[in-house]
Amino acid sequence: SRCAAWSVETLLRAPLLRVMELPLGRRSQGRTTKYVVVLEAMVPRPVPSGKFSLQLMLPDCAPSRGAQRIPEAQELLKTTTLKSDVILRWSDRTAENGKGLVLCERLVAPLGGGDVMGMLRVAVSGLPGIFLTAELVAQLPPKEETRPPLPEGATPEPIVRGAPIDPKDFGGRRNWLARCKTVATAIGPEVVVFPHVLLAEASTYILYVRADPCRGPGALEGGEWLLELTGSGPIEAGADTMEDDLELLVRNSWVDPNADPAQPSRQERAKSSRERWLARKQVEEEGSTEVESSEAAAEREAVAAARERVRKKEHANDAIREFVKLHTDVEAVLNVEDPYIVAPDPLLYVPEDGSVDVNNIFSKSDPESLARRALGMLGSQAVLDEAVDASQIEWTEVDKAMEDAKTLNTAALAELAAWQEQHAEQQLKFLERREELKAQFQTRFEKQSQLQELISDAERADSALIKAKLDEAQEAGVATWDAPLIKKAELKIQFLQSFASLRSRVEDEPPTDTEGRQALAAVLHEVSKLCDGMLEHHMPISPEANLEELLAKAAELSKEPEVEEEEAPPA
Repeated sequence: SRCAAWSVETLLRAPLLRVMELPLGRRSQGRTTKYVVVLEAMVPRPVPSGKFSLQLMLPDCAPSRGAQRIPEAQELLKTTTLKSDVILRWSDRTAENGKGLVLCERLVAPLGGGDVMGMLRVAVSGLPGIFLTAELVAQLPPKEETRPPLPEGATPEPIVRGAPIDPKDFGGRRNWLARCKTVATAIGPEVVVFPHVLLAEASTYILYVRADPCRGPGALEGGEWLLELTGSGPIEAGADTMEDDLELLVRNSWVDPNADPAQPSRQERAKSSRERWLARKQVEEEGSTEVESSEAAAEREAVAAARERVRKKEHANDAIREFVKLHTDVEAVLNVEDPYIVAPDPLLYVPEDGSVDVNNIFSKSDPESLARRALGMLGSQAVLDEAVDASQIEWTEVDKAMEDAKTLNTAALAELAAWQEQHAEQQLKFLERREELKAQFQTRFEKQSQLQELISDAERADSALIKAKLDEAQEAGVATWDAPLIKKAELKIQFLQSFASLRSRVEDEPPTDTEGRQALAAVLHEVSKLCDGMLEHHMPISPEANLEELLAKAAELSKEPEVEEEEAPPA
């Protein structure tokens, strides 16, 4: 059963692009899926051999948290070049066969040559417009229980792999059909292609190609078919006669081996019965009164009974059941409604006997003349003339509208050309303003960079320099771009000024009274608050400033000294 354990599905068939996406479809559970890329060049004339390159890329397959490891690209995508250096061709003429078969070929991969993979192509010439339906069928070996036993009940020998199979081993056409499995199908006008097929070693395949009469011509006389294989190895091909052999076995089984040779055969009796039926049918149609024989009467009654049984059966298809009933049980009925009146046309010539008054033919008082004008060819001609006149008026208006539109279009094109010449040398007034804005933005960027450098560098502790750069940045509009930078600059300036005031009060002018200590405590509180703001905005403070030591010293000096109690003098 390995020969039928595969199937092929075309996922994409399109002209080759430099970069294109190939769908992979769905994988079948429990089955191995392989993808085949077939690159076929259609050239108008023979060309020398060359080289081609093909790059396959997979999408990113990063695993999610907790998922299993995804294999590397080399593990996910393994490529193998399939051989396609064997080209075989078979051809023959088509003929009418009553089954619509263009060809029925048996394909076999020889034993010892391995499996053959390749492409099958069938083309039909000489029958323009023919629509082909192709089917590749794998023929499985017959089951042991269907094989006929040997004389005296002996068991037949096992079937040798790759050997021809006797049609008798299938035990009938029905068993043979049960062992035929369709593995691939294809359709197309005049040409059908199987892009990829697998012909298992020592297995038999049957290729059916039929003409679809619903989509194209069904005649097969005068055509020629061509079967072409491009694959990895050779195969054997030949006309398949298995179905014909099985039908012949069935017909031979009808022959009685013990029949008397002097008696007519079954075929002769059937032919005689057919001739009697045709003769009786002819007699019935001619209305003969000849009395039929008892044998013919019994046969006629049997046919009538069979028709009655068929008529009583309910067909599964509603449309077909209604069709059969309409054409068998319902009698044909023709309903004629709305009778029409044909008015006599006027005479082509005036009779010489004077029986017709020429002056009265087109008189309005003559009934026939009125009918002729209303219902005859004369009235129809008048209506047609009116329709032609109305159509001529309509088309005259259409032509006039077209001419007016052409005139307007010509004038509009002239105005467009004049406008184009007028605005061809228009100066761009925004260029000067553009250069001015560019210079302003460049200056703003430079001031922003300079101020950012002063704030980020802890060693740059000149408050006057930072104040000057801050004024320049504000004048350049840096606050529009980076408002937090301006706040940081102002914070650093306040910190540097308060820190300088605190250092001078601690080192140069230590407080000696309560008022001085209170002022020092206020400056100490402001410096501590500004220091917290600096740390919050991630602004560095130079280690050389000895901030912690200075704050500790200032805190010590801001404390009130303890007053010692004086000892009382002795009494």
